[in-house]
Amino acid sequence: MLEFDYIERPPLDSFKRALGELWVLGALEVDGSLSTLGKQMAMFPVEPTMAKALILSDQYACSIEVMAVLAMLSSENLLITPSTVEQQGERQSASVQSAQQARAAYTSPYGDHITLLRLHDAYMKESKNERKDWCKRHLINDKAMKKVLEVEQQLREYWDTLGWPLKSCRQTRHVSSEGQGTGEEEWLTLRKCFTAAFFNQLAIASESGERGRYETLLERKEVQVHPTSALFQKKAIAVVYHSLVLTTKQYMRGVLRVEPDWIVELQPELRRIRAQLPSSMTGTSSSGLKGSNKLKK
Repeated sequence: MLEFDYIERPPLDSFKRALGELWVLGALEVDGSLSTLGKQMAMFPVEPTMAKALILSDQYACSIEVMAVLAMLSSENLLITPSTVEQQGERQSASVQSAQQARAAYTSPYGDHITLLRLHDAYMKESKNERKDWCKRHLINDKAMKKVLEVEQQLREYWDTLGWPLKSCRQTRHVSSEGQGTGEEEWLTLRKCFTAAFFNQLAIASESGERGRYETLLERKEVQVHPTSALFQKKAIAVVYHSLVLTTKQYMRGVLRVEPDWIVELQPELRRIRAQLPSSMTGTSSSGLKGSNKLKK
């Protein structure tokens, strides 16, 4: 890859960081060749972490749910905020407040992934003729939801070409009109799958104890939960995030609560990274991995 004759060669540091991230995910061997997992991940035209989540979803038997969540997370401007409504020339009327309350009923205490899946399920329960009105009543972008279904279908088509069976971690889907599911226990497998796939984007609560402030485990960056997240101003020992957004601060978007004992289960993988990560493949020194000493050994 480094010797390829590029029309415009990317910066060397970008190469190093990209290769380092792939190695951390288990997609590369130490010598830079694709691992077995890496070859499987390369079959999906999505970001590496998303590809790993898809691969692991077969192991965790939750591929249907993972595809839905990834499609929701990849959609831009999906959730309409009151500030957006005001920018479009509409006042924050009682109807807007009512829509906020209606959407809030789907919020999960475990974070954005489960919240988005509950919204996805409720949307799918509506007839095609009623979906646009449902979106309006819940401050959701109707066009973005249609794009979500397209992405989800594309993922299923790629899945089918591999000959893998679709699996669900839920036997049934019971979602009431208020957005309440059968119980948060049904999301346990899904949350574990995303934690295992996105462990390289794990963040631990700040030692200062300030709510909403975290430190990424591998690079020790200070990050905060985005104000639009279901976990904004909520207390959690650890989270994984889908992406980082830099504005006045470094914000995490797509945030999922992680149970402490799951981090302990990941310790062998974290020790592998600390001990073997080639410094030539990353833009950070090995000291950037010391954040894991906050965890139980």
